Amino acid sequence: MDALAQAAGLSQRDGRFANLFPERFHCSGVAVRGKASQGGRIIHARVLDYMRDINIQGCATIQVFIPEGRNAWMSAGYSGLIGTVTAMNEKGVAVGEMGGRGEGDWDGMPMTLLLREIMERANTVQEALDILKSTPRTCEYYYVFSDKTGDLAAVRAVPQEVLVLRPGEQHPLLPHVPEDTVFISADERAKTLSQRLQLFYGKIDVPAMIDIIKRPVAMSSNLHNAIMLPEILDMWVADAGRTTPACDERYVKVNLQEVLDLYRRTVSSPGN
Repeated sequence: MDALAQAAGLSQRDGRFANLFPERFHCSGVAVRGKASQGGRIIHARVLDYMRDINIQGCATIQVFIPEGRNAWMSAGYSGLIGTVTAMNEKGVAVGEMGGRGEGDWDGMPMTLLLREIMERANTVQEALDILKSTPRTCEYYYVFSDKTGDLAAVRAVPQEVLVLRPGEQHPLLPHVPEDTVFISADERAKTLSQRLQLFYGKIDVPAMIDIIKRPVAMSSNLHNAIMLPEILDMWVADAGRTTPACDERYVKVNLQEVLDLYRRTVSSPGN
């Protein structure tokens, strides 16, 4: 954080606050597999409903991190943000975060940095959950995790405990969760999400998922959406327009393996 702030000509304070503000301000997430999707493919979507009106989307950046000795990973992020809220790594582990309450419970690893740690160290959903459980946590956050094997988990994490829901597992605070799906959402958004999952059940592919997470599943504050295919490392991303939610904007596909191959070819080629 401090190195980025110095390079950008910002104060140390501003550089740190830019990375830590998700701790202070508190979306929907869904993953499907098997019977729920077309061809049994694992499809993971996240909806980030967050402060669209202040034009954070003007700094939207697809970031690829290649740490030495750890997993390379890709984030649908923002310039200067060294952590993540939407990411997938080269091992085929994907995550999307949703905020809850708990402001002031900050005696732990900040959420965006915890997800960075998970992306760099976890090779499976179970390993991601193990890291999440063993790390001191802050606030209240909800996560959807998936991996290329088809392991899926919806998670509520507070400093005191971690609750994990598996595919098709019901919870009294959620509407019906179809077989081979997990999701996190709230209020009427959750009801619509459940209804759409049932409507498209067995036929869910990327275009269908784009339709499933449109408004009112996405809110008017919809900042970005991502649809991740961990088996093949595709990420489809849409960012909000200046006055339009991300769900109404065009999606762009980025393949993590292609980006890594391009980078490695470029740095290994003489004269580059």
